[in-house]
Amino acid sequence: MGIISKVLQTLSLIQLLHAGFSSYEFNQIVKKGVNTSTTLPLDIKFEVLCALILFALGSFLSFDTLQYYTVRGERKLVGPKQYLADIKLNKATNIDNLIGCDPNGEVSYAPSFVDVKAKREEVQKWMNETQKKLK
Repeated sequence: MGIISKVLQTLSLIQLLHAGFSSYEFNQIVKKGVNTSTTLPLDIKFEVLCALILFALGSFLSFDTLQYYTVRGERKLVGPKQYLADIKLNKATNIDNLIGCDPNGEVSYAPSFVDVKAKREEVQKWMNETQKKLK
């Protein structure tokens, strides 16, 4: 957790406590009948909203980079881009290339398309025949 995130979270906590105390004071004033308005003032609402935004920002800034333990059982932490080695697709699919198989076949396969003109002619022919039968 960085120093900036700690400062933001501490500042938001202080601001939230101050907003809570201000709302308590407002509640006491309303109970005494000095103020006729029963809705919470906008400055207290904005203070709470700012405190929540600062807290969320501080929480997001506190995230560190992920580190993992290796699968082999070694007690060694591995950081990002260290746990999987890059491979080339042509080296990984040598057998597929030799037999003429496409490794991306599921993505690149497109079924034969429908001939729209032929379908329109077929429908027009059917409509003409049904109209002749009805007459």
